[in-house]
Amino acid sequence: MSAAGDWNASLPAERYCDAVVIGAGPAGSMAARELARRGMRVLLVERKTLPRSKVCGACLNQRAVSWLELAGLSHVLPQLGAVPTKRFRACCGRRSVEIELPGGAAVSRESFDFALAQAAVDCGAQLLTGTTAMLRDVGSDAGGREIELRGPAGNTRTIQAGVVLAADGLGHPSLAQCREFACRVPRGAKLGVGTRTVDAPQSFQPGTIYMAIGRGGYAGLVRLEDGSLSLAAAVVPQAIKRAASPAAAVAAILAEAGMPECGLAEAGPWQGTLPLTQSTPRPVGHRVLVLGDAAGYVEPFTGEGIAWALSGGLAVAEFAERGLCEWNAHVEQGWLHAYRRLVRDRQLCCRGFAAVLRHPSIARMAVQLASAWPAVCRPIVRTLNRPVRPLELCQS
Repeated sequence: MSAAGDWNASLPAERYCDAVVIGAGPAGSMAARELARRGMRVLLVERKTLPRSKVCGACLNQRAVSWLELAGLSHVLPQLGAVPTKRFRACCGRRSVEIELPGGAAVSRESFDFALAQAAVDCGAQLLTGTTAMLRDVGSDAGGREIELRGPAGNTRTIQAGVVLAADGLGHPSLAQCREFACRVPRGAKLGVGTRTVDAPQSFQPGTIYMAIGRGGYAGLVRLEDGSLSLAAAVVPQAIKRAASPAAAVAAILAEAGMPECGLAEAGPWQGTLPLTQSTPRPVGHRVLVLGDAAGYVEPFTGEGIAWALSGGLAVAEFAERGLCEWNAHVEQGWLHAYRRLVRDRQLCCRGFAAVLRHPSIARMAVQLASAWPAVCRPIVRTLNRPVRPLELCQS
């Protein structure tokens, strides 16, 4: 059978779904699983073929782990062989500080995202990979939303959904035709780059999240379940231009911070992202709920990003189910309130860190202060890692 024939055969038998979830990252897969558990007909659409790599720090903090436990997915990380993370070590201007971390884990996004997508399928969601999805711009009086699906061979199918969940990452390309979802990108936003290497020195120990801070940006490094070293960096665009390549720009950051060379010359392929810091002023529209990085992104540091994604994926199901029955202003306001409380308000701390890191001289002073008085970091660590309580979802 041709590629087009394979794709056509994998499409839903009907041209209507209760919910179409666009993007099979942590937010999208968690949402698809929750909706399927509620008995809804769910189509989960992913642009790439799973498993796939992604620019990411590859860490979950304790709060992210607790969201998995609340969802009944506590078995996922142990089954994947995730590496427990116990320490965070930041280096800036050849000064360093080491901070203890509670209950986090490091795991490759290939394995983690695939496991969550499979969990959604196990609950009844249908997964369609290698497919781009585009929401059509229609009048607000429509009883559903139309989505154009495009397969790997360029063939298309239009389907209708009672509710659409856009979780397709930075810039939410699935919403490009809908101007009300336009992203805001601040001036000076860094670009994300990432790779993995198997030739890093043994000084990069499992269980420690390393961060190198320099004038060109900062880089996070951590050992994964297969022993490789994951590297994800937020780099000033001009630094990449000056260095002529992402590898050279990141190598300069590591050298400036006093970290050892970590085998970047032999690293795997480099991947990049759109500007990292983005926001969607209103992540909701008629029969559309926006979540995950598609709703807004702030640079995380020790696994907060996946915690935000999982919390949104769990919380959004209630509003999607309500909206399927009757879409109204209460549904939209409810999601805005829940998203602000569970995600946007919790991003404030990381916004502050990112602001500090834009000024290496201030970052050096912060590292020196934290090294001299480690106790100043403990309240921040507790806040970022506080395990979720079941009642937090009920407040949505």
